[in-house]
Order: sequence, then C-alpha cells, then structure tokens
Amino acid sequence: MANRPISKREKIAWDFAKKLHTGQIRKFLGTPYFDAHVQKVNGIVKQYTTDIDILIAALLHDTLEDCYEDADVGYLELKEMFGERVADLVKELTSDNNDLQNGYDNNKTDYLIDKMLNMTDDALIIKLSDRLQNISDAFTASENFRNKYFLETDEIIKNLEANRTLNKIQILILEDIKYKLSNIKSIFYEKKVYKWIDFITEYDLTATINENSLADNIKKVFSDLGNKESMDFGRVRKIIQYLVQSRDSEVSLFGNKELVTTIRKYLNQIPKDKIDSLSKKSGEEIQNIFSHDAIKTLMKYLKDNNLL
Repeated sequence: MANRPISKREKIAWDFAKKLHTGQIRKFLGTPYFDAHVQKVNGIVKQYTTDIDILIAALLHDTLEDCYEDADVGYLELKEMFGERVADLVKELTSDNNDLQNGYDNNKTDYLIDKMLNMTDDALIIKLSDRLQNISDAFTASENFRNKYFLETDEIIKNLEANRTLNKIQILILEDIKYKLSNIKSIFYEKKVYKWIDFITEYDLTATINENSLADNIKKVFSDLGNKESMDFGRVRKIIQYLVQSRDSEVSLFGNKELVTTIRKYLNQIPKDKIDSLSKKSGEEIQNIFSHDAIKTLMKYLKDNNLL
C-alpha cells in the first residue's frame, strides 16, 4: 500500500520536503530522491508510531544536510514552520562534517556509533529507519558500496546492542535490519565460494599457490557453507572433487594433514572406479556419489574434531 500523509501537518511537511529535494536523484537508482528514499523512511517510521512530529522529522531528516547552504538558516526555517521539537530532531539527524573530520579523523563508522549511542530515542527511531531503508536498497548499489555499508551497519548494530538500552520500537527495527544484513551476508559467502572454486579448478594449486594462504581460505569456505541453513552442496562437491583428483599428492592443501587425511578416508569409502572417473562425471552423477547426507556427515565429523 502506498505511503501517504495522515494529517494536514504531515501533508505540508511532505510537500515542503519534496520541493526541497527537487532535482536530487537516488544514487544507483536514478529516480527522484524524495520518492526513492525520503518518503520510504517516513513510511517505515509510520509502521511503528503515529507521533506526527516524528513523522514530519522523518520527512525532513536529510534537508539540513542536503538542501540548505547554511544549516543554521535551515534549522530556523524548520523551527518556524514545524516547531522546535521537529527542528531539533532533524538537527540531531544531521551529520556534522567538521566534527567528523576533526574529531574522528573522517572515520564515519566511529562517528555514527557515537552519534547514535547519544541521540534521543525519537531521533534514533528515525535514524534506524533510515538505515533500514538504505539496507533494503543495498542490492541496487555497487558491490563496493554495498560491502562498505554492510560492514559499517554491522558494527553500528553491535555497538548499539552492547552499549545502549533500546526501547521496543528500536529493537523491532534493529531486528529488521539484522534480517536484511543476513541476506547480504549470504551473498558474500556465495561469492567467496565461487571465487575459490574457480581458483581450484583453473590452476594446479599444489604447484603455484602458497599452501598456508590456500589452507585458510578453503577452510573458511567449508566453514561458511557448513554454517548456512541451506548448504550449496554442489560447491562442496567441487572442492571434494579437487581433493579426490589430488589424493595421491603428499602436499597438504589445508596446512593440516589430519584434515586432509580425514577427508580422504571418507573418500576411500567410495568405490575406486567411481573415484577414478569422477572428473568425467556429470553434475547429476556426482550428486549421486556425494549425497547430501554423506556431506553433512563429513562436515559434522570435521567440526566435532575441531578441524573446521
């Protein structure tokens, strides 16, 4: 259902904010900033409160930072039009570039953590809604921006939960943010898996790759896959397939001979004729050899023995 103002005051603020943001474009989407972001933040806040001042401040949350050459002049205009409480909330939500540069040496994550730990409860509701909306749009952004924003948000959430008493509304929004982060994190894992599978299948790793570096990364891939609710068994099979093909090598690909030995013992349970022709098998045939249950059993054994 489309978001709409629920009062005359909010409608005035809606039209005012939309006018101030005229000509501004949402990065990566190419659509008007007000429609793509501002009113959506207001819509998120509206799911948790009908406090008109908070809803108005949500509509105006970026105006002092993005729409006025002089933020002090903007503050006075907002105060005159919508009252001191609204103007103060918007001011709380506005980044201070001088403080960021001089007090935090341009470390935006540390700056935001301190800011969000110390802002009022009402301002934090808006700020978290703003963060949730940005995270929701993360898949439209560049990979570099998405990864940076993910890490920044993850650090902010950890600090808020550890160092601030949160009210019920803030906790609910935080849970929504954490759910979005988990979706992004799962894509991180998939990309890591694809990267290392390509690496394994393209090169003779025993001859060209530093063993310890490879060990850390392949172990991480196994661990990441094992921790996912839905394991990508095809990727695990690919790694095992590589180990099968190099099973006669004395080189420990993991920097952990016990781990390699354990995996190869597991592989030795499979008839030799199937192992020898594995590289020629189709994906479906490999799936029949390495069943889901068999891989789960292997993963559990390795974890139980602290090998992953």
